[in-house]
Amino acid sequence: MTGVLLTLGLMAFSIAGLLASQCLRNLSRLRQTLLVVGSTADGLIGWLILTALGVSSLHALGGGALFGIVSFTYLQPTLVPQRWLMWRLAKE
Repeated sequence: MTGVLLTLGLMAFSIAGLLASQCLRNLSRLRQTLLVVGSTADGLIGWLILTALGVSSLHALGGGALFGIVSFTYLQPTLVPQRWLMWRLAKE
């Protein structure tokens, strides 16, 4: 049950983030899918790892969500050209 909630929440936040940043118009379907499914899969993997390590379910849910958010943050510069430019400017 917790994994389903994590999956749905991360997908909703990923789609909302993409819609808010208006990146969907310029991206191909493959890149859109990778942004949404990739961060969700990373969040689930993080949740599974934390659950396997014996972390409580609430902490595992929060940790899995953080894995997904961090993954979404790092996937954007690799898949969205505008984000890559901003990433490069911010590093300098």
